[in-house]
Amino acid sequence: MAIKYFNDALVIAKEKEDKRQEAIALLKLGIAFADIGQFPKAFERFNRVLEILKQEPNRTQQTQTLLCLGNAYRENAQIEKAFGYLEKALEIARHQKNQRREAIVLLELGITYRQDNMIRKEIECLLASLEIAKDDENGLQRVLVDIFLGLGDAFKEESQIPKATKYLEDALKIARQVGSKRQETIALLMLGTVYKEIKFELGITHFEKSMKIAEEQRNVGQQAKALLELGIAYKEHNLFQRSVEYFKKALEIINKEQHGAQVDILIELGDARRKNNDIQTAIQDYKTALKRAKNRKDNAKETIALLKIGCLYRDTNQFETAIKEIKKALATARKHGLEVQQAEALFDLGISYRKTNNILKAIEHFEIALEIYKKKEKKRQEVDVLLELGDAYKTDLRDQKATQCFERAAEIVQEQGYKHAENMAKDGIDELSGSSESPKWIKNSTVHRPMFTRLCQCIKEHQKDIKEVNGVRFCCQPEFLIGTGNDGTRVYLGLGQDGCEKAVKRLPKDTCTQLAEQEKNILNETSARKSNHVLNYWFLDDKSDND
Repeated sequence: MAIKYFNDALVIAKEKEDKRQEAIALLKLGIAFADIGQFPKAFERFNRVLEILKQEPNRTQQTQTLLCLGNAYRENAQIEKAFGYLEKALEIARHQKNQRREAIVLLELGITYRQDNMIRKEIECLLASLEIAKDDENGLQRVLVDIFLGLGDAFKEESQIPKATKYLEDALKIARQVGSKRQETIALLMLGTVYKEIKFELGITHFEKSMKIAEEQRNVGQQAKALLELGIAYKEHNLFQRSVEYFKKALEIINKEQHGAQVDILIELGDARRKNNDIQTAIQDYKTALKRAKNRKDNAKETIALLKIGCLYRDTNQFETAIKEIKKALATARKHGLEVQQAEALFDLGISYRKTNNILKAIEHFEIALEIYKKKEKKRQEVDVLLELGDAYKTDLRDQKATQCFERAAEIVQEQGYKHAENMAKDGIDELSGSSESPKWIKNSTVHRPMFTRLCQCIKEHQKDIKEVNGVRFCCQPEFLIGTGNDGTRVYLGLGQDGCEKAVKRLPKDTCTQLAEQEKNILNETSARKSNHVLNYWFLDDKSDND
């Protein structure tokens, strides 16, 4: 409807040969096309405005058009172009001493730095914008709300939760004072993402309040975002079926061809189904997300979708296919200069190579990822890579390098307060220094040594995943599987309480009860016990597992 109205206005302006009104109509059309994700059409209209302004200069309108071009290129994930247009807009605003416009451009620059994962730069721009906007004479109350929202989000990313909460509460308060329902829904959503980590129910309440306001305002985009956040919250709380329901509702209310949020929702839906072991449906969700991202020329989300597909294949032990998909993601990220996505792909490739016991390749990819995260000051991701790199060095028997990785991870954890990684860094250091409580392990196998290393770590850190039969501990996860049979049997690595390396064979009761008894009788025969082909038969347990 808006596009038709602005097109009509453009026709009238041309008939009257009114260049000023023509430029205004083109600018409005560009904004309308950008709002529905039709970026090529938006770029074309904005550039036509700039051509008109060359003939009839208007610095204020030029700044506005450059600002719109910067925002549109940012939303289309063309970050370098976005920076170029926004910096030109800032230069003109400062030259004109137009503080109102300067504050707005600084805000948009901050948002763009955030999309480029440069949080410190984002905070710097937002604080500069705040210095201008907090002066009531500039009449920038609504801009002030957006600045507070940006600062709240940035400090949340930096794990500075008290600061984040204060800025978001201030944003909510001012949004209500000025009657901005759109900003109120955003503030409630962002507060919900903070509060859900502290008290789950409080986060849910904020999401529901945001959704109610969005429904009243008939703001489909904000409704979808509220449903998306509700789905994520329930997914993180392991309530996967409820999570899936919210994601499906979000998909139902948005225009799949025009709304960029669909890609985000499909990826989250795939994650929920993947965690609920609905693997085939999850892969379809990721592939649909990939198709939509390509159609929208959203290179960042295309990379994310490819990574999700690759990691799902890796989780189901289809390592060759996993590596192929992750390499596609890496190529896409490199082609479009997406450095953080490159690091994510390199990290996932490192894990994939480690799981296939290609330790040297794993180390190579982890090291490159680490350098990118250092450059981008992504501390949380730096810790994750250091921990994986430390484990890889330890597996490769390079204990000094491993210790350096764990110690650096521990330093960052202490500086940033990353509780999720505190024990892992400490345990890595303790194990290498000989002061850990790691399980006893007499190392014999060379082929399976990396797997036994991970099993020891799993025994120490994830007791809930460990089963024990007659003093042998094992984990029925795919990464510890060393053999399968057509009858459903599975063979896993095991570690005895005495430190001896063992194998555990699982046979399904519904089909293999008789087979298990026969195998036990055969292996207990004296000839079998003395055979060079039977290392040692240990124990049959048919009581502790119902399956």
